[in-house]
Amino acid sequence: MTSRLCAFLASLLLICSPAYGWDLNLPSLSLPSWITGSDSDSFSSLWDDAMGELDDALGRLDEAEYLPDERLIGNDRSKNDRKIDSVLEDVVEILGDSEAANLRAEITTLRERISSRRAKLASLQERRVSAPSEGGLLNRGKDDLDEAIESETEAMVSDERTLASLEDAFVSAMKKSGLNGSDESIRGMLAGVTADDIVAMQGVYLNVRLFADNLTELMESASDDISVAKRYYGIYALLIRTCLVMNERFVEKIENRYIPELNDMESSAEGLAAEMEAQMDDPSLTSSQRALLRSNLDSTAMTLRAIEAYREYLEEQRDFALKNVDAFGRDYGVAYNAYRTMRLARGLLDLVKANRKDFDALASLEIPDVVVFSNDRLKKEFIAITEGLKN
Repeated sequence: MTSRLCAFLASLLLICSPAYGWDLNLPSLSLPSWITGSDSDSFSSLWDDAMGELDDALGRLDEAEYLPDERLIGNDRSKNDRKIDSVLEDVVEILGDSEAANLRAEITTLRERISSRRAKLASLQERRVSAPSEGGLLNRGKDDLDEAIESETEAMVSDERTLASLEDAFVSAMKKSGLNGSDESIRGMLAGVTADDIVAMQGVYLNVRLFADNLTELMESASDDISVAKRYYGIYALLIRTCLVMNERFVEKIENRYIPELNDMESSAEGLAAEMEAQMDDPSLTSSQRALLRSNLDSTAMTLRAIEAYREYLEEQRDFALKNVDAFGRDYGVAYNAYRTMRLARGLLDLVKANRKDFDALASLEIPDVVVFSNDRLKKEFIAITEGLKN
């Protein structure tokens, strides 16, 4: 989710829509002074990719006025809307690029490597138990294995230091992009199954702000040309709809995938607990067998506590996204009506400026308070649930 972005808008687009009589040479726009080097190149690529999709969606939006509400064969408004939303899902993927997203990917890769190192260390230590003191041509001795264990341990410690630095950089990048939350909450977010979604959403919001800033400048430069200004405003309206679609998909993922899977995990754990409770009534159990059952019951109870905490965490994220669905839906309705009816270029520009404050308020993501783990076991269960939901 390219951290600081900006537009190389000199070649913004040659918008051409013969069906509606538009063939517009767009004015050039110089880069802001703080954009240099690779940032400029990155945004140029991101802009071109996103604008290509947005222009496709805008063509479909224009077509909607001439379509019937419903028909059996051929395009209609309902089918057209689904096509537009599908295009905007691609826009979400493009605009999700940011510094935080790149850091998140690095963190994920490094955590997987650390996990592999731990597994390798466990294997080396297990082999050492039965290894001879000194190795030969075919077998590694304790001395060889000690050397390998030391090397792998040093590598893992180094990776863990790097991981801590990456997590610090991730927290900083997320705050810089506008995320509201404590350092602890943002780090805790990394343990959740929705971490990638939240990072992507924040990247989209960041990039939409940059797009809106540059579209505003372009509209300023074309303030006397309603056809040019209207085209820019249509793109701006679709950026709002992109945020709407993104939040809708996030809600759907939580409601239709994660929470049902959590419910299945809960049912399975409750069934297992009931079986063990029944076994506890068996008078033939030895004391050691009874102790093992108690330990397993305790572990299952911990799993159920973690599932409940996880459900509350997801529901809080879903509820926040639902509020955004309502707000972005309302804003898009206003923007779309203005796009269809406004006849003054200055009026469209004033609408963009007036809406920016509302958009900034909406696009300030908040994350739930960090889940407080009363002990390491509960934290491990939470992380294990995340892995289960990912698979």
